[in-house]
Amino acid sequence: MKEPVSSYEALQSLDRDGRVIYVGTFSKTLFPALRIGYLVLPRSLVPSFVAAKWAADRFSATLAQQALTDFITTGQFERYLRRAGNRNAARRRALIGAMRQHFGDRVEIAGENTGVHLVVWLNDVRPRELSAVIARAREAGVGLYSVAPSYTSPPPRGGLLFGYASLTEADIRAAIRRVAEVV
Repeated sequence: MKEPVSSYEALQSLDRDGRVIYVGTFSKTLFPALRIGYLVLPRSLVPSFVAAKWAADRFSATLAQQALTDFITTGQFERYLRRAGNRNAARRRALIGAMRQHFGDRVEIAGENTGVHLVVWLNDVRPRELSAVIARAREAGVGLYSVAPSYTSPPPRGGLLFGYASLTEADIRAAIRRVAEVV
């Protein structure tokens, strides 16, 4: 009997036929204006992708690529990622803690272990009531975004997307307190 695959195992590690391609960007980890992406390819596909890149784009910003190369090879990128990860984890904990303090079981938090956004389902708010909640939050100085644009049909309950990467922990706690007042 075959052992079950861990849900945390990378897809590439399961690839026996050299078909997995990983596409990434530095826009989220560093800054959007950098506009540098990357591919992790099976060796057999590298020549084809190099040729396609040459035919499609001969004018990439070489100075930015060189600076990024130096940033990575000197270990600065890894140190930056570690610091950013710690900072974002603290912000995520502040957001989750504030949500639990002010909303308790009236919310369900999805994706609380990854990224720089949380999806929060408001158990007592119907989707049609969400725009009023967002408007009241805006009046209180807090920008909220519905998850509805990410769905092909309306979700069954009100869901909000909370981004926290650019906020301090104190700002996060204050914002959630204001959101709780308007919900």
